[in-house]
Amino acid sequence: MPARPNGAEGWIRSSDVVLSSIGTHVEIDVGQRKLRAYRGSQLLAETSVVVGKNSTQTPRGHFFVTDYEKKRRGTAYGPWILPLSAYSQALDEFDGGVPVIAMHGTNRPDLLGSAASNGCIRMPDDVIQLLRDNLPQGTPVDIRD
Repeated sequence: MPARPNGAEGWIRSSDVVLSSIGTHVEIDVGQRKLRAYRGSQLLAETSVVVGKNSTQTPRGHFFVTDYEKKRRGTAYGPWILPLSAYSQALDEFDGGVPVIAMHGTNRPDLLGSAASNGCIRMPDDVIQLLRDNLPQGTPVDIRD
C-alpha cells in the first residue's frame, strides 16, 4: 500500500479492483548505486544514480510508480518527478509535506554514483525523461542492497 510505514498491508474487496498486467519494471541497487529499467526482458535504461545518504537512506523494498509530476530541466528535480509508493523512514516531513520517495532528475550530475540525497533516487535528466515516456503508473520498482 502507498502508506506509512513501508511494507504496510491492507485488504480490499475484489469487486473494487480491475486486474491488469504491466510489462515494465525497475531495479535499483543501492549498494552499486545503479538503476536498470526493463520492458519485459529488454533493458530500457541503465544508469548511475544518487541514493540516500546515511542519515536519510533510501528505503528498501517492493514499491511502484504512483504518478508523474512535471518540472523543468535545470532544476533540482529535472524535467520529471516519478513519486513511488515508498516513504522516508528517517524524515517525518519533507518540503512541508509527507516524505514520499521518488525517482527524479538532477541539476547535480557530478553527484551520480554517490549517497547524497534525502532518500530519493536522482538520475540524469535524459534518463528520467525516458522513464516518464516508457513507464506506466503502477510500474513495479524494487529497491535492494
